Amino acid sequence: MWNVSRRVRLLVTSIALVLVPAIALASSGGSFYLPLGVPQQTYAGLMIKVETDWAQGYGYRPVRLELIATQPSRDDRSLTVEVALNEQSNRSVISSTELRLPAGSRNAVQWVPVPQLANDQTLSVRTFAGGRHIEDLSTERFSIGSGQFWPADSGIPRTLFVSDSPPDISGFKFFGSQPYMPYGNVAFGQPKDVATFVHLKAADLFDESIYYSALDMVFMSRSEAESLSSRSPKVWQAINSWVRSGGTLVLLGVNLDDASLAAVEPLVKATASEQQSAKPLRSWMTPQRDVYLQKVLPAVDAAQQAANEAREQVLAQALSEGVVPPPSVSDPEADDETKRNDAEKAAAKGPADASAVPFAWRPVGMGYVVAWRDPKPFPGEELNWRWLMASLPESCTRWALRHGATPDEENPQFNELLIADVGLPPIQTYKVLITFFVVLIGPVNYWLLRRYERLHLFLFTVPLAALIATGGLLGYALMADGLESRLRSRSLTILDQRAARAVSSARLSYYVGFTPATGLAFPRETVVTPLELEPAYYLAGNARRRIDWDSEQHLTRGWLPARTPMQLVTDRAYHSQRTLELFAAQSGGNAQVTNNLGVHIHKLIVCDDVGELYSAAGVPVANNGPLKALSTDEDKTEARLEFLKVFDQHAPAIPLGMDPYGAQRTWRWFGMGRAYYGGLQQVGLAKTGLEARLDELRSIIAAGELRPRSYVAIVDRPTEVSVGMDDVTESQSTHVIHGTW
Repeated sequence: MWNVSRRVRLLVTSIALVLVPAIALASSGGSFYLPLGVPQQTYAGLMIKVETDWAQGYGYRPVRLELIATQPSRDDRSLTVEVALNEQSNRSVISSTELRLPAGSRNAVQWVPVPQLANDQTLSVRTFAGGRHIEDLSTERFSIGSGQFWPADSGIPRTLFVSDSPPDISGFKFFGSQPYMPYGNVAFGQPKDVATFVHLKAADLFDESIYYSALDMVFMSRSEAESLSSRSPKVWQAINSWVRSGGTLVLLGVNLDDASLAAVEPLVKATASEQQSAKPLRSWMTPQRDVYLQKVLPAVDAAQQAANEAREQVLAQALSEGVVPPPSVSDPEADDETKRNDAEKAAAKGPADASAVPFAWRPVGMGYVVAWRDPKPFPGEELNWRWLMASLPESCTRWALRHGATPDEENPQFNELLIADVGLPPIQTYKVLITFFVVLIGPVNYWLLRRYERLHLFLFTVPLAALIATGGLLGYALMADGLESRLRSRSLTILDQRAARAVSSARLSYYVGFTPATGLAFPRETVVTPLELEPAYYLAGNARRRIDWDSEQHLTRGWLPARTPMQLVTDRAYHSQRTLELFAAQSGGNAQVTNNLGVHIHKLIVCDDVGELYSAAGVPVANNGPLKALSTDEDKTEARLEFLKVFDQHAPAIPLGMDPYGAQRTWRWFGMGRAYYGGLQQVGLAKTGLEARLDELRSIIAAGELRPRSYVAIVDRPTEVSVGMDDVTESQSTHVIHGTW
């Protein structure tokens, strides 16, 4: 009986793997009403509708809260609602907002951004009125996931499709055949079939960039973009800010010619300079045939080979059990051969003709804009979609790689940005003091008491001395680290003076003597991500982190434990009138620069309109300074070395005395611990987030390849790079502005 059942299961498995090689992991989210079910009575005649549909992954998930009254309210009503996405350990961030129902209204809507720190599957909602918990309008661990584990950074981009109707996304099915996908292939029919895909109509888009923070890519037509730009400028500005912060926007139906690209550039506030517009396609980049031949086609062959091997293995196992699969199952090679022939034909014609490439792209801030030729590309050619993904930087489709942090996994680079001289237990000092204590409390104490014939006092002197010594060690640790709030930070600001737009990415390393009573406050549009050596699993239950939302985001609890290093990664795009102005030399004098960047300049290298290089140092805020022309190779080399010396002065590195390969040791302060030494190999930051962009900029300076009408300045921390608190002592920091005009 067992053998027959097993054979049946094998036959079903064989047919499923060959004939139906995909499973559906439905879109992440859902909606429900509070109270749950169909209540007979509600709290004061109120209900709350919760909608959570969005792409699953890191970043902020937009949650829609609608307060509904069964009867028009005679008075203003106000409820405080706390929303959190939870993982299995219940580790989450509580987002708190206020729901207000004006008198005479039947409903009120409030959107709240809820941080996703892991592969969240459940949502909790807690509602309060006047500080009293309302159980009827609350729920714990309501499932909003697809029911399957979905790696938070699986390589499938978090994608938004903007159109009137859901597109056919079967052309993206290659994303679901990744060898590391835990549940096999994924069905790609409509965006709702995939947990990382989402579809919205243009009228339903958000007017705040924070709501797009979980996305990697957005697809929309050029006509929709132009309509949003004129009819919904706040929505379009939010999308623009998201792009500048690192997102990738794909505009469909854009002819790849100078006139069409020139018309697209003002949409994304990225007008080409005179030098750029003089080059083919206004300096937009086009996909290369080598990428197609060396990355796209081999990937297709590898995927087909893996699928064939899987089928053969299942069929062989079925035959070994005496199960004969149907004829249609035993020969899967025909479709593969057809696909291979199609791929070879496409390689022979498409990529060879540069004028027929399907897309072009250009950087905008820290993100990218792609111009796609076909106005109706879905489902499209799988090879072209593969070509797009292979041409763009990997960070475009990998959130963690772009932001430089994985909130629910280990981040070995944590130890590379600790603040020197604080936060580490003074081991050597402790050894000396404890040795001194042992000598005094033992033989010296005994000798003195015996000499004065007071040995019975031994019962009192030992605990008293121990208390004094312990207090002394504790006091020494407190005084050695100090009671002030300390900060070490690194930031890069990309400033486009032509568009009056800027984007800042920063990594902030804190050490505070006391937890700030008011927490941290950041501008509402700032994407804040905790960067931890190990996920803080102690932040569960009532100790969870908390954000209160109004015109700002207030990180009020659980973010900065006292005397424990903590790091955050922030990204923010914003309007900026900051400028750096150049003035040509007059009557044989030096050229001048006017610093309107709002911050002191330590080192500066400028490339003017014609490609000539200049350097400057020590230019105060709102003041002029002389520019030194770098006319000889010796001048250029000397200026670059001086610049890079300051640039590299506080580069990330393991502190002296810390063994990155040592055994795990954890130092704890009132139960809140941080592993400083962790059996983890030192991992460089050259390929992740902020450090990748700084390293690229360093290479440009070192090679002397700064583009005309651009500059790089090492400065004090710009005011736009918020650190969440005012009373903080900053040291060992590096702040860079890369500007164009």
